[in-house]
Amino acid sequence: MVTITWVLIILILGAYLAWQYSKTEADADFAMFNLAAFTGSWYGRDFADCKSPLVHLYFWAIAKAVGADVKRVKFAHHFLVGGVTGVLFGLITGNYSGGLAFTMLVNAGRLNAFTGNVGQVPAALIVIGLVVPDPWLACSLFILAALYEPKLIVATIPVICFKSWWIPAMIWLIFGVCLAAGLYYLKHSWWDWLVEANILIPARMNKMRKSLYPWMPSYTSESFTHMLPWIIMAVSQKPELSYWIPPAAFFALSCFGHVIRPHHWLPIIPWIACAVSPMWAVILVIADLAASGFYIGDNWARFYPGFIESIRDVKTAGEYVKDKPGSLWSYGMHTEVNLYARKPVLYGLAEQIEINVAVPGRRERMIEEFKKNPPDWVVESPCPNGVQFDPRGYKLMAKGNFVRVWQRVGG
Repeated sequence: MVTITWVLIILILGAYLAWQYSKTEADADFAMFNLAAFTGSWYGRDFADCKSPLVHLYFWAIAKAVGADVKRVKFAHHFLVGGVTGVLFGLITGNYSGGLAFTMLVNAGRLNAFTGNVGQVPAALIVIGLVVPDPWLACSLFILAALYEPKLIVATIPVICFKSWWIPAMIWLIFGVCLAAGLYYLKHSWWDWLVEANILIPARMNKMRKSLYPWMPSYTSESFTHMLPWIIMAVSQKPELSYWIPPAAFFALSCFGHVIRPHHWLPIIPWIACAVSPMWAVILVIADLAASGFYIGDNWARFYPGFIESIRDVKTAGEYVKDKPGSLWSYGMHTEVNLYARKPVLYGLAEQIEINVAVPGRRERMIEEFKKNPPDWVVESPCPNGVQFDPRGYKLMAKGNFVRVWQRVGG
């Protein structure tokens, strides 16, 4: 009876948070990850990103399972990484309060969990990897987490060393080398896309970010303040240096990116969930819910108000263009235009902020192809960053506070 009660509590919390988040509009990152299922535009081939291909494949699979609908994809994703994972953790360990803590933290609004991020899925993989008894499965879950979020390699390596997972790690290494060699020789274009996304773009972005961001901006300090009680409680319950080296290594590497955003805390949640005491887990979950207004109402306005007006403007523009014939170019950082319009990305480049200036070869191709085959529609949104749109030959069809919609005339 106690087990059933705990399972229901975790599932209800996970479903409730997933339902509240399913009502939030898609942001640019979430849109990038869902372009394949919604528009047919694929990572590497049709646009550049600075994330692992597993991120895009995961969301493609979710959309294929529940349908290419923003609300359904969001609900399925948040319920899977939160409620389902929390219950699995509880069933494996008997520590249902830890499962409850994980469900709450991995979907915490103060960590911007409702926006596009790459931290939740590896957090779900790691929290099971930390407690599952089989070393082969545990090691595989950690390696999959590192493949999903490459920065987690600095946490995975010390865990493998501390746990002595030498044989499964070696098998994975051999498999990875063989796969890389196969891609290089048989699918060289895929190899180039992977190098571009996982090495070249992150390196260029990191170089460009130097001196652009202040030390401890508000979004960093607020998320740190939110996480500090959890960290203090967890460390006090499990004060073992070797246990905290992996998450500390990951966070240290994240700091080298010059931008510490709230969702960068997500991959360290598994270590907290495994360590925090039952009493404090329940207390802090209640505190999070209360301080977040129980997630009732507009969670964009509550947790991330700076973007919401432009995001809603862009959603309206995308839906305006959706049923109209012709191609679309999104001029600005808001890739969700393509998502809501259900129109593919053109010219091999999505105008995602920071990424679009880190791919000079794609920019040259984009300019050439734009001249040869101008789009039928252009949606102009904030932060274009890199190229100027000349509206000659286009008619202004709709205008919002942050967005303009242009249609080509005489073409």
